[in-house]
Amino acid sequence: VKPFSDNPDEKLRFNWNTPITFSPTKSGVLYVGSQYLYRTTNRGDSWQKISPDLTTNDPEKQKQEESGGLTIDNSTAENHCTIYTISESSKDSKIIWAGTDDGNLQVTSDDGKNWTNVTSNIPGLPKSTWCAKVQASNFDANIAYVVFDGHRNGDKNVYVYKTTDLGKTWTSLATSDIEAFARTITEDLVNPNLLFLGTEYGLYISINGGKDWVRFEGKLPKVPIYEMVIQPRENDLVIGTHGRGIMIIDNITPLRLLSDELLASELRIFPSKPYTITNPKFASGISGDQEFYGDNPSSSALITYYMQKRHVFGDMSVEIYNSNGELVKTLPAGKNKGINYVKWAVRKKPPRVKAANPTLAFRTAFGPTFPPGEYTVKIKKGDKVYGGKITLMTDTTTGHSKEDMQLQYTTLDKSYNLIEDITFTDKQVTDLNEKLNSAKSKIEDDRLKKEISVLSDRLEALHKELVATNPNRLSGEERLSEKVADIYSGVISYSGKPTDSQIERLNLLEGVYSDYRKEVDTILNDKLPSINSEIKKSGLEEIKVITREEFDKS
Repeated sequence: VKPFSDNPDEKLRFNWNTPITFSPTKSGVLYVGSQYLYRTTNRGDSWQKISPDLTTNDPEKQKQEESGGLTIDNSTAENHCTIYTISESSKDSKIIWAGTDDGNLQVTSDDGKNWTNVTSNIPGLPKSTWCAKVQASNFDANIAYVVFDGHRNGDKNVYVYKTTDLGKTWTSLATSDIEAFARTITEDLVNPNLLFLGTEYGLYISINGGKDWVRFEGKLPKVPIYEMVIQPRENDLVIGTHGRGIMIIDNITPLRLLSDELLASELRIFPSKPYTITNPKFASGISGDQEFYGDNPSSSALITYYMQKRHVFGDMSVEIYNSNGELVKTLPAGKNKGINYVKWAVRKKPPRVKAANPTLAFRTAFGPTFPPGEYTVKIKKGDKVYGGKITLMTDTTTGHSKEDMQLQYTTLDKSYNLIEDITFTDKQVTDLNEKLNSAKSKIEDDRLKKEISVLSDRLEALHKELVATNPNRLSGEERLSEKVADIYSGVISYSGKPTDSQIERLNLLEGVYSDYRKEVDTILNDKLPSINSEIKKSGLEEIKVITREEFDKS
């Protein structure tokens, strides 16, 4: 779909890195540069030449056929006097910028009818310096940014400029903070004061329109950055480097919020992007020879905050509260100067089970997610507390209604709590039985020993009715705990409405557990006190059984 010259004797000069630029204002419109600027409105079926030769067209720089080794280089790698960068204004489609590798910067404000070479208006720019990047502003049709690169001629100075009057005058944005020559510049889509500068030695960021620059550290190495683009939906900065491929800075929203006022704050929590709750998805099958593998979406919500200074002494933590004001999670805080990220895995811990049967452990391997809604974030730093919010939301792409997904959460939470209740009750039963048998070995009263033996036998039976005790996973043994876990594993693996059968089964098992709980309560409240009274007469300490509070802390 490449364009051809309308002169059969003329050769189009395309740069080795020919600029191919989509229009930000019109779908299907594409620009390509040789020494001329071409535009297609029908996806390359035909092309319109919308400029004269925008380069210097210096014949001294076009002697490919007279240079090289034994053979002429016809790969176009040696082409010069070519258009290297193109940018159409997103505010006015008639304004188009084009920069060339032989030092020209040209602009049209009438859709290509007339062009103005504004290079001579740029202060301090050596003649014939390669125009590496021109970027029309996302906010004002008269504003543009440009980067020139002279390193091919041994000039490693930084040439970065901004115009506010369509190229008539220019202001240098280069400062001594920038370590190496620049290659590209990108203006944020939301904050006009947020600029990203790609250099030979990594990325620089300005939050005040280019007056000051700071190197971006993080995990981005000091490699040459050739191009950058902001993904508007995800708010990610996508960076094309030389030597480390493509790197992505996830969610630059916190950078957009940086200001002098914020930087003066001791600590400030940023608004968090709502986290979409998803169930794990598993895929299987025979893959092709070029299958693409990418990371799954993070299973953690991000809490982001800025700290003016590194926290060195004293406690610091992140606490998360639900809408009822209940503390649901405490997380270790990031303590670094600057922007900190804390991950909140939005799943509860797996339900506690006494997994003599491996099947039970498998069915309860994952905890349920916290329910959707708004949560309060509190960062406790010494004796100071800083507040913020974070929202969990349902996955609207599942095709399930809010009511069905809410029923899934309710049913899952009910089965989760029932598994924990069974485990606690079984813990009380086994704990009491162990202590009774220990006391029995020290008692001489046969009547009391017999009473303890009868109670011990019943406790052992209760234990075997509450949980499976056969460690063989193929035994097929299922007790109350395993039966509830079967419902739990089925509900947690599906985002929609549980079946009526699952709900009815869970209610039935809840009733069975209630009967066991009543029996255990009777043992603890009626039988154990009388046995303890007899035990104390024998000079032994009374038996105490683990409480729910102790169990929850264990």
